[in-house]
Amino acid sequence: MRRLAAALVCLGAFLAAAAFAAPPDPAAELAARDRAFDQASRERGVAAWVEFFADDAVVFPGRGPFVRGKEAIRAAWAKAGFDPAGLSWFVDGAEVSAAGDFGVTYGHWRAERKGPDGKPAVATGKYLTTWRKGADGVWRVIADIGAPDAP
Repeated sequence: MRRLAAALVCLGAFLAAAAFAAPPDPAAELAARDRAFDQASRERGVAAWVEFFADDAVVFPGRGPFVRGKEAIRAAWAKAGFDPAGLSWFVDGAEVSAAGDFGVTYGHWRAERKGPDGKPAVATGKYLTTWRKGADGVWRVIADIGAPDAP
């Protein structure tokens, strides 16, 4: 009988602790997803970059019209010679809708590439990425835009 009582007390304490545990923070989850996006892109290039996009995503390149659709984005980046290996970004903030299915991340980026003279060139800027959480629970980019800092 004592063992049963002790087991019930332990179970009650566990359930009480679980009830008062802080719920997961959706904004922190989204910020972590953005950091994973950065890491994968630097490690595996455009293929990884596009994996994080929804099929109907839109990107806003610095010049020219926006590009809609995952495959069109892949083709546009390939044509432009885009290599995210020299690009890194840093999440400064994340916000998630009350419904938990849309969110944004924003922050700053740094790109290191060879300049026209063959010497290393560094550019910096800000970005805003809009995300949608799919039925599978995975956050995917639906719109992405970046702007360079003033020289």
